[in-house]
Amino acid sequence: MDFNNKLVLITGASSGIGAATAKEFAKHNARVLLLARRKEELRKVAEEIQREGGYAKYLAADITDHKSVERVTNKIKKEIGVPDIIFNNAGSGPFKFIEETTPEEALQLLTPYVGGFFITKAFMQEMLKNNKGHIVNMTSHSYVLAFPGATGYIAANAAMRGFTDALRADLYGTKINITLVACSKVNSTFWENNPGSELRCPSAHDFLPTPSTVDVGKAIVKGVYHERKQILIPRSLLFAVCLKYICPPFMRWLLYKTGYKRGSQGTTCAIH
Repeated sequence: MDFNNKLVLITGASSGIGAATAKEFAKHNARVLLLARRKEELRKVAEEIQREGGYAKYLAADITDHKSVERVTNKIKKEIGVPDIIFNNAGSGPFKFIEETTPEEALQLLTPYVGGFFITKAFMQEMLKNNKGHIVNMTSHSYVLAFPGATGYIAANAAMRGFTDALRADLYGTKINITLVACSKVNSTFWENNPGSELRCPSAHDFLPTPSTVDVGKAIVKGVYHERKQILIPRSLLFAVCLKYICPPFMRWLLYKTGYKRGSQGTTCAIH
C-alpha cells in the first residue's frame, strides 16, 4: 500500500506505540489523525510531526464512550474525510490477579476491544461503500501465551484477537484489509503508567529481545505496507508461538513456572 496522502487514524496516540507509529506513518507521507484522551500530550505529538514537515491533526476523545466516539468521528468525516487506515491501539491497565482487580479496572482493561469496536463501527458503512480500507488492531502475545498474574489484561487481549477474526470473516470478499499486531514486552511508558506490572512478566520473557516503541512503529508500518494479516513483534516471537502449538504442555509449564506467584515480589524483566 502506498501511504502518500493516505489518512491514518490512530487511537492511543498521545504516547508510546501510538505516538511512535504516528511519526513513522508521517515519515512515509501519510496524513495522521491522532486520538486519545490527553489533549495536551496529543498536541505535543502533532507538533513534533509538523516540525518534521509531516501532516498531523489531533482530537481528544474517550473512545470507550460511544457518544464521544460518535461526536468525534462525525467531525472527522465532515472536516477531514474517512480514514484509509484505522489503527486501534488504545488500551491500558494493570497486571493483576482476578481477586485483586477492581470493577473499575476490569472495565478499563476492556478499552482495546470496546474502543476498537466503536471506532471501527463508526467508519464501517463508508468503508463498505467505498470497498476499501485497512483496519489494524493491536494486542499482546499474551492472548496465546498466557501467564499468571494478569487475568483481566490477558482476557482483554484475547477479546481483541476474537474481534479481529470476526471482522476478517465479516469482510471476506471485500477489499478491506485486516491486520492483527501482537507484541511481547516493549520498552514503553506502559510500565510507568501501570506500576508493579513489570514485576509480573515471566522471566521466560528474558529470552526475547525487548523492542523500543520506535522499533514497533517501524514494524507496524512495514507490515501494513505489505498488507500482512498478522505482525509479530519481535520477529523471534514467532518461535514461541509456534512452540506453543507444537508442544502446549511445555509452554504452559514454562510460563507458569517462571511467572509471578501470589504473595511474591516477582522478578523484573530486563529492559534492553
